[in-house]
Amino acid sequence: RERLRLPEKKRDTYEAFFRSPTFERLFDELIGDHLTMSQIMLFLGKTPRSTTEISTLLGLSPSEVSRHMKQSSRQGLVRYDEAQKCYAPA
Repeated sequence: RERLRLPEKKRDTYEAFFRSPTFERLFDELIGDHLTMSQIMLFLGKTPRSTTEISTLLGLSPSEVSRHMKQSSRQGLVRYDEAQKCYAPA
């Protein structure tokens, strides 16, 4: 919340900030990653899936999906099934 607070409460200040690359980066960092992980968990709840399948479903690059899966594995949310070569909820 603090990172999104602006020093001036003027319309043009808000418009400039919310159209800026800084806001896009903050949004992705604060909200976008969580939204993506929620979508991934939704897909994994139905059936285990590979990184390629997840990337196709969400329109993300395989490297982006891989980054999310590594982070989720560290948090204990997902596990990699060696036999099926795919991810499933932990």
